Amino acid sequence: MSSRVVVLPWVPYDRRVHIVLMRAYMRESMGARVSKNVSVVDGGARGFEDVTPAHVPNSLESAGENQEDIIEIKYSTWGTHGQFIRTLAVLKNGEVIDPKTAIWAYHDKIIKIEEKSSGKKINVYIKKGDVLAVIEEYKSSSGWKGFTIIYGDGEINVDFVTETNVTKYKAYHITYKVYYYVNKNIKVELKRERVEISSELIGKPKIHVSGDDKKVIVTGDTFHIKEQLKSLGFKWEPLQKYWCAKNINFAEVVKKLQEFAEVEEA
Repeated sequence: MSSRVVVLPWVPYDRRVHIVLMRAYMRESMGARVSKNVSVVDGGARGFEDVTPAHVPNSLESAGENQEDIIEIKYSTWGTHGQFIRTLAVLKNGEVIDPKTAIWAYHDKIIKIEEKSSGKKINVYIKKGDVLAVIEEYKSSSGWKGFTIIYGDGEINVDFVTETNVTKYKAYHITYKVYYYVNKNIKVELKRERVEISSELIGKPKIHVSGDDKKVIVTGDTFHIKEQLKSLGFKWEPLQKYWCAKNINFAEVVKKLQEFAEVEEA
């Protein structure tokens, strides 16, 4: 069957159809071969097959490449615990080719891509002369095993990086454990894991306080001070949509609330 390029519409009302069609559209936009017709019938997609980027030859022989001059990287997943093996190619210019994303993004260093089992097995072939290192990442049923350099020089370094995100009333400090591949003047981030998150108030939200010593009610902009309210003995009442504390000194609790909020007494 002759190949053709097909432009597919965006379908917002059905997520599964949307994913399938957008996947095909993205590949078409970078140049793709579609071996079957794609149609949408009764909210479902029929006849969809994975496609290979048009710039990639059908075989290594047709690309004019010898097997000895090729490096293969792969992604394979299996099992019920998310087990996988993934190998990444770090190029001499510092770029990284990931087999999981190689089928989406054009890269002139790729010679051939093989995809099987709906993306559970992907093999990508690259010219050896362009590759600085190949790094393997492995996860077994017992957990993640880390990174190993299986081709080339360099080392895997680990560092901790803290980033701060600021909102109107809070600053969130997020610490990541980051894995890098390092070789001379090349430093490439491979993976990051969030290990800690903390926050601090940088402003006072406005709240409304009413009641007496028997029952104190707090409403208003309480989202950013939930933990402080809990520490004072308040509990969230989902039906009434307010915070409530019982048998508490009204004047004393108002004074404590003023430490982290703009309090308006009803």
